[in-house]
Amino acid sequence: MHFNREIINLAYKFITEKDFQILSLGRLYNDSTKTIPSNYLSSEYHELFELNSLCDIILVKSDGLSFQINLLIDLSQSNTKRPSVEQLIELGQKCLTYTGRVNGQKMPVGINIFFFDTQNENLSSLVKEFKKMPLKTKVAISSYGINALTGFTTTQIAFNGFLADGRFIKKWLKEKDHVTLNNNNKRYINIQFKTKKATLFMLIFLLLIFVAQILSSLDWIKPEDSTLVDRFAAYYEGVFIDSEYYRLFTYSLLHGGYIHFILNMIALFVAGKMLESILGSGKTLFIFIFAAIGGALLSIMYNHDIFTIGASGGIMGLIAAVFTATLYMPFGANKTQYQMNSLYMLIPSLLPSMQHLSSQSIDIAAHLGGALIGALTCSFMIKKTINKKMETI
Repeated sequence: MHFNREIINLAYKFITEKDFQILSLGRLYNDSTKTIPSNYLSSEYHELFELNSLCDIILVKSDGLSFQINLLIDLSQSNTKRPSVEQLIELGQKCLTYTGRVNGQKMPVGINIFFFDTQNENLSSLVKEFKKMPLKTKVAISSYGINALTGFTTTQIAFNGFLADGRFIKKWLKEKDHVTLNNNNKRYINIQFKTKKATLFMLIFLLLIFVAQILSSLDWIKPEDSTLVDRFAAYYEGVFIDSEYYRLFTYSLLHGGYIHFILNMIALFVAGKMLESILGSGKTLFIFIFAAIGGALLSIMYNHDIFTIGASGGIMGLIAAVFTATLYMPFGANKTQYQMNSLYMLIPSLLPSMQHLSSQSIDIAAHLGGALIGALTCSFMIKKTINKKMETI
């Protein structure tokens, strides 16, 4: 595993958003990086050139008052060398000639080190080496550990570097969608979001609709005779003869009783939470809507004489999307857990012999249609994300 692409991408971020210049490409120098525009390069600060063999990219920023050095280092390769604390302090003191004075006092040199590795434990122990720095050196050293494969970050700075570059790194990791490369240049997507906004929104919205359905039918056990069902359920004649196309989605907001509703809400919470952690809120909601429409289409085309209601089509789309997303995840505990959880829900729901606890028949066609659309939509979204051209310098 190597992080050359991620290091170049982060360097470009520092250049375009924080006005850094590239002092040296260090170990990363090769034919693919010779096309860097000359205005990004700096030919000064020769004191730092001895770090070329220890860093992948060296960035500098000077405004006449302050002087900052950013060192990007890939530790994922075996036997990778890195600069020591003593060496950095010595080099920093040599660079004090580039800083100005405030009230007669020389401004310190700032050195930020960004370590890239696949082992979170190694990163955590490494940044601790920079926790206790010698005083009165006029050199301020900050270290950050980054696992671009999983989105893990660590630093010795208080509040996880929120007041320094920690927030900048978190934002960069989120924007790049955690797309990484393995040794065979196979692209991966990883768990990156902690939000459950879309899932909670769908749960609350469906609960409100179910309450309205009960109130309109005055029967919370079997509210199939609700005027809402008559108006919004999906069936062949209503959609294709009467051209009431809205039924292709509104049917998914209705349920055939409290057991039907509770089972669907449990499945929605589990599947929605998993998918949202991978794709985010917007894409999760998008997949649910499209899967619900796909489930309705297959259901009413297969069953001309019955109507269909329930969020199962959309939920099956979410479950199938979770399994599809795991095919693009790197090997590990998260991949295995998400695959097993999705299969435990997916397989029984697609077997015609399975029945709801309420003894109502499952609309297998709606489940199958939703699952197919969910899987295809998710695959398209992920491929579009990981094939999107990464900004290069």
